[in-house]
Amino acid sequence: MRVLACTILFVAFAAGTALADTTHIVQPGETLWAIASTHGISVGVIARANGLRDVDRLQPGQRLVIPAGGSRPDAPAAPEPRYTTHKINAGDTLWVLARRFGMSVEELAALNGITPEATLQLGQVLKVKAAPAPPPSAKRAVPSRQYIRVRVRPGDTLWALAQRYDMSVPEIAALNGIGVDTTLQIGQVLKVKAPPATARVPSVRPPTTPLRRISAPPYRGAAWANSLIGLARRFIGTKYRWGATGPAAFDCSGFLQYVYARTGVSLPRTTYYMYQAGRPVPEGELLPGDMVFFTTYRPGPSHAGIYLGDDRFIHSSSGYGSVTITPLSKDYYRKRYLGARRF
Repeated sequence: MRVLACTILFVAFAAGTALADTTHIVQPGETLWAIASTHGISVGVIARANGLRDVDRLQPGQRLVIPAGGSRPDAPAAPEPRYTTHKINAGDTLWVLARRFGMSVEELAALNGITPEATLQLGQVLKVKAAPAPPPSAKRAVPSRQYIRVRVRPGDTLWALAQRYDMSVPEIAALNGIGVDTTLQIGQVLKVKAPPATARVPSVRPPTTPLRRISAPPYRGAAWANSLIGLARRFIGTKYRWGATGPAAFDCSGFLQYVYARTGVSLPRTTYYMYQAGRPVPEGELLPGDMVFFTTYRPGPSHAGIYLGDDRFIHSSSGYGSVTITPLSKDYYRKRYLGARRF
C-alpha cells in the first residue's frame, strides 16, 4: 500500500509538472507566429490562452501565457494548415505572396527558412499555404476575364494601367514578361485584362474633357498624426544603413515601416509597394502624417518620407547618412517629387 501511494503521488506530481504553463515576454520585433514556432504550438492556441483578438499587434514587454503541451485539455484542436508550392514569377516579393496566400511576411519567411528581407529569384520555389477548398455551394463556374492589348500613351505607367484595368502591378508585369520597375515607352503594346462586359473599354485617345478632380481620402486625425510624428522625431540622427529596419539604424523604407507599424499602420517593405498601397492625396491637400514620394536613384517611387507640415518632411536619408528633417521645397526634392499617399 505504501509503495502504491508513493507511486500515485509521483505520477500526479509528474503530470502536474508536465502540464505547467510558461510565460513568454514579448521582445521588440517579435511576432506571434515566431513565438508559436519557438514553443512548437499554434498561433491559435496562444491567442485563445491570452484572449488576443488581434494577433498582429503585440507590445514589447507584454507577458504571454504559453500553454503546456501545445493546448489546454478543453481547447478544441486547431486544424493544421495545408501547404502547396509556388514558383516565383516576375514582380513577386514576400509581401505580395504573403497577401496572396493569406499569410504574414514573417510566417512565409520562417516556413521557407529565409529572412523577411530576402530578395526572391525568378524560378525559385517557395512553400505557401494552400487555399481552403470552397464549400460545394461555392463551386460554380466563373467565367475568366479575357485579355486585350493596349498601346502606351503619354503619362502611362504600370501603376496607372494596373488601376485602369483592375490589376496589380506585379500581375500586369508578369503577364507581359517585364519587371515591376520598367519604364514604359510611348507606343509600346501591353497585354491587359479586358474590362467586364458591362464596362466600357477605356479609349486609347487622350480624353477631350477635363478629368474629375480626385477627392482627398479619409484622414486618421491630428491625434494619430502627432503620435506618429512624435515617434519619428525620436530617431533624428539615427544612422542610415541600407537594408536596416531599426531601431539602431534604418534605410528609407525601413524607417517608415517601423514608425507607422507602431501607430497601427502595417506597410509593405519597399517604397515602391508603399506607393501602390497608399491612397493618392490631391496636390495642395497634404496633411501631417501623409507620406511623400520622390524619384531619386531609379525611376519610380524610390525614396519617401513623412510630411510634418510647414513644408517639411522627415526621412532616413542616404545622402545625409541619418534620419533628418528636410524642406519639401529644397531644390533636389522639389524637382524629384512624385506625389503623396495617405494610409
